[in-house]
Amino acid sequence: MSQGDGNFNPITLPEDFALKGDFANLYIGDFNGDDRDDIFRQEKGSWDDDDRMTAHVLLSQGDGNFTRIPLPESFELKGDLTNLYIGDFNGDDRDDVLRQKKGGWDDDDSLTAQVLLSELSEDNDSFTRIPLPESFELSGDLTNLYVEDLNGDGLDEILVQKKHPRGERSRTLRILGSDDKENFTEYLLPSALQFNGDGRKLYIADYDGNGFNNDLLVQSFANEARLYSIDFQSIFDASVDQSILNAGDYAALKALHASTNGKRWKNKTGWDFDSETPPSVDAVNGWFGVTVVGNRVTAIDLPSNSLSGTLPSELGDLGKLRELDLSENSLSNAIPSELGSLGNLQQLDLSENSLSNAIPSELASLGNLLSLDLSENDLTGAIPSELGDLGNLQDLDLSENDLNGTLPPELSSLGNLQELHLDNNHVTGTLPSEYGSLNNLQELYLNGNSLTGTIPLKYFSFRNLRNVQTLDLSNNSLTGTIPHRYTQVKLVNLDLSNNSLTGTIPLVYSLAANNGVLSNLDLSNNRLRGTIPDSVKALSTNEQLENPPYVKTQIPDVEAGENFSKDVSTYFGDINDNITSYSAEGLPDGLTIDSSSGAIGGTPTAEGSFTVTVTASDDAGNKVSDEFNIDVRSTSEAAEDEVLNANDYAALKALYHSMNGDSWQTKWDVSSETPPKANEVSDWHGVTVVGSRVTKIELLDNSLSGTLPSELGNLSNLQVLNLNDNLDIYGTIPSELGLLGNLQELELSGHTNENRDRRYGDLKHLSGTIPSELGSLSNLQVLDLSHNRHLSGTIPSELGSLSNLQVLDLEWNEMGGTLPSFLGSLGNLQELDMQVNNLSGTLPSELGSLSNLQVLDLERNFMSGTIPSELGSLSNLQVLDLYRNWDMSGTIPSELGSLSNLQVLELYQTKSLSGTIPSELGFLSNLQELDLSQNSLSGTIPSELGSLGNLQVLDLSYNRMMSGTIPSELGSLGNLQVLDLSYNESLSGTIPSELGSLSNLQNLDLRGNSLSGTIPSFLGSLGNLQNLEMDQNDLSGTLPSELIELSNLEAISLERYDSSGTRGTEFHGGAKDNDFWSSLEKRNDLLYGNGGNDNLDSGPGEDTLYGGSGNDYLHGGSENDTLYGGNGDDILDGNGGSNMLYGNEGADIFNLQVAHDDTTKDPRFDHHTTIGDFENGADKIKLIANLSFSKLYRIRLDGQFDCHSVPL
Repeated sequence: MSQGDGNFNPITLPEDFALKGDFANLYIGDFNGDDRDDIFRQEKGSWDDDDRMTAHVLLSQGDGNFTRIPLPESFELKGDLTNLYIGDFNGDDRDDVLRQKKGGWDDDDSLTAQVLLSELSEDNDSFTRIPLPESFELSGDLTNLYVEDLNGDGLDEILVQKKHPRGERSRTLRILGSDDKENFTEYLLPSALQFNGDGRKLYIADYDGNGFNNDLLVQSFANEARLYSIDFQSIFDASVDQSILNAGDYAALKALHASTNGKRWKNKTGWDFDSETPPSVDAVNGWFGVTVVGNRVTAIDLPSNSLSGTLPSELGDLGKLRELDLSENSLSNAIPSELGSLGNLQQLDLSENSLSNAIPSELASLGNLLSLDLSENDLTGAIPSELGDLGNLQDLDLSENDLNGTLPPELSSLGNLQELHLDNNHVTGTLPSEYGSLNNLQELYLNGNSLTGTIPLKYFSFRNLRNVQTLDLSNNSLTGTIPHRYTQVKLVNLDLSNNSLTGTIPLVYSLAANNGVLSNLDLSNNRLRGTIPDSVKALSTNEQLENPPYVKTQIPDVEAGENFSKDVSTYFGDINDNITSYSAEGLPDGLTIDSSSGAIGGTPTAEGSFTVTVTASDDAGNKVSDEFNIDVRSTSEAAEDEVLNANDYAALKALYHSMNGDSWQTKWDVSSETPPKANEVSDWHGVTVVGSRVTKIELLDNSLSGTLPSELGNLSNLQVLNLNDNLDIYGTIPSELGLLGNLQELELSGHTNENRDRRYGDLKHLSGTIPSELGSLSNLQVLDLSHNRHLSGTIPSELGSLSNLQVLDLEWNEMGGTLPSFLGSLGNLQELDMQVNNLSGTLPSELGSLSNLQVLDLERNFMSGTIPSELGSLSNLQVLDLYRNWDMSGTIPSELGSLSNLQVLELYQTKSLSGTIPSELGFLSNLQELDLSQNSLSGTIPSELGSLGNLQVLDLSYNRMMSGTIPSELGSLGNLQVLDLSYNESLSGTIPSELGSLSNLQNLDLRGNSLSGTIPSFLGSLGNLQNLEMDQNDLSGTLPSELIELSNLEAISLERYDSSGTRGTEFHGGAKDNDFWSSLEKRNDLLYGNGGNDNLDSGPGEDTLYGGSGNDYLHGGSENDTLYGGNGDDILDGNGGSNMLYGNEGADIFNLQVAHDDTTKDPRFDHHTTIGDFENGADKIKLIANLSFSKLYRIRLDGQFDCHSVPL
């Protein structure tokens, strides 16, 4: 017994199986349907015996032991010599036995045949003997038998090759088909296929790749071979009375009617079973919900028809059934495993019933299934991983059952899947990152389960789930933050509600809402903080963005005297301002709290120090509390007026005028000389007022234009100032903003038009330096000054005092100086984004103290020095990006292998980064992108990288000192989409065959190495491959024909590959994408571009481009080249040789560099250029001088001009 490692263990068979003095034939098959091969033993007596033969079956127990099953006594073949054939003749997934019986040696060589149908199981140990038709008795004949499934229906047929009396060479063919699983029917082949006088041997196989063993290779007596492809199904159909329903189908319908209480159906029109024999096809076509084609049932549609009871196993006999819809009925008990025999089934809908037990794994055999809906039943058990074998499946709905276990990662193999509904079950575990490879998926519903862990970054990446429009992960137990790298351009509906997500709503979701694609966003009932961006508030699900309240900052201790007033609501947060009540315990006598506003007021009656606990509650009953101290004193304080605070009004008025308020999209009324009522100002766009004080100004994307007034510093109660994404806010940042002691969010990001270079556009931005006074904002949590092209200077050291800061975003500015070490003291910092600035100096090791940091992005600066090993302590880090810091040097710290949550590691284009790649990076189990390209790394590629099961992008290109071979372990990266190992000049060896397992790979770049051997044929199995580049290696041999099968391939480049094949390169491009071919040198190349924009950059051979309907370009090389341009705008660079452009419709350009270049619309009529040959476009002929020729021999211009000699 094989151990799977090249070793075998001996297994001792039962003692009575010893073949002492016997001559035995052994046959292998699965006779009891347990997916284990068994042994059929045919025993013959000794040579002096009477040729008596007996038979036994040994059933494998899977552990090295066998159980012996004796066959019926009638199977004793006394005096006979018998051939046996193994096949499944009745489609029950158990192998049966075909017995061919020959008379004694002195007999007339007559042959008979019988079939034994296996019924072996745990409860049965017998075979059923099935006699064959009498006409099949082959008396006087010598016959070869072949057992194959000739028509792809899952049932084996018997092909009989009959030899006429001895001495004659003529042979004929006959077929026995087991179409109804009980009887065999004989079908005669047409006379033209009888092979009379021919056909010594037959070989049956699928030679044309159509999935059917319907091709016969016939070897003649002259040892010549002929290949015949036969439509056996048509032959079978022609031999059957098509006017009468198939008997097996009739029995299945009868069973369905009986087991589902057919007499009580809502509509039972036509369902009549009075006859014992099958009715006519015309009659059954009149039955409600039944469709018949030929004489076979192809569809049963009985939704909402009051079916009750159970599903009969006989449904598995409907071999031609394509659609079965029994939804919205009252069916119960298990789904029959026999449904897995319906090989032609395309749609199976059993939803909204009361079906129970587990989902049969046999359903994975339905290779043609497009839609499977088992939703709203009582199904239990785990989701079968075998469903991942349904390669054609487009819709899978298992929602609203009682399924448990984990989400099977095997479902990621369903490359055609468009809708996946697994919601409202009891599934546990984490979200499989593998689902991110479902590139055709449009709807993903995993809500209403018990899923835990974080959301994989690839669910929100443009490289993955690129077509998803609805993503629902709500009502689980997911944790962590909302992924900040949102690049899903088609996502319309996103529901992450009712989880345990923390952090703030990333700004990218605001931008997505502004772009008009994302229209429904539900983040309610998480633990989110901060505010809801206005663009998100405008979405249709704004009313569902409920999250529990939280404490923004600690309530400071205060002193109280007469007419004390304190608004504690400003210290609590709720992302949609949904706090409905406040309460307080421990207040001094005389003080009360307003339950609706959170204002504490009154006159205390006793002096002393009091500890007060304030609780804020929302309308869902969520609560949060905070404590502070009140020291009662005797001084008095004037009560606040109900009108807006005068200083606040002056600040608002100054902001409106300095920012050209009359041009805002939504304006204010600041015409009054005196402060208006506070409640009136609360209605102004973007302004929040509590009591008489302004607490929030949020005017993002409101067409503000002008400078920031210093009066903003008078808004002493202001908590949020958000002026992000306006067109022309310029000037300096007022130092007076440092007076805003209650400020929690300061967001002054410049406009980020994605279609414009954000650094060098024409819009105005803030300039000057960051005021050091901002370091006084002790309550600040978010500081966003990004995308201000003229903001420069150094980062003030005073910012090191911002102990509550969570987000520091200074990206896309002109900040200089060094990255200050004091940033390491900001213990609450979660995001530090300094990309695209002018920062220099070394990376502070103190950053390793930021235990809450999730994003560290310093790309495109001028940092130098080494990467601190202390960064390995950032246990929550998800993104580390140091891209294009040219002067960084040293090695990659092995400590980075401790970043267990890291998803993106980008260290490319640092140029001087050297040393080897640490094997410890193989521990980064959550890593999805690893880019170490364009450095000076050396050594070998660590095999440990093969452990990065979630990796999608691996780019190690342009490290010219790397050596060794490509590790075979990279073949384990099942989610990998991009593999770039190009221009590592010492990378040698052959291309590992294991890379053929990278089924999700889209881009493979191995250019500029020293790879040897041949281009492996397994590349043809990478069905998702779009770009294949292998230029500048030492590859040899022939170009594998399998590459033609890569239907998604857009670009292939094999330049400098010395093919020794007998033909050039042939490439079939995709119909929608642009195809690019960089030719083999010195070969004749052929590109079938189909419908996209196609480019053939050919070598010196004779090259042909069939461009299709796109815009096509052929760079011809030095020999004779031809471009069939199709209907697009086509260009042919002749370059050398005699070249031909067939322009057809479109604006075509023919660059003639050497004589004998012609162009025509139809090669049948002429071989000379005429104006009429260019159709429907602005076509041009460009003559380019060439030293080899002095004239263009002949151009004929539509019969009007005949120029025999044209100087060049």
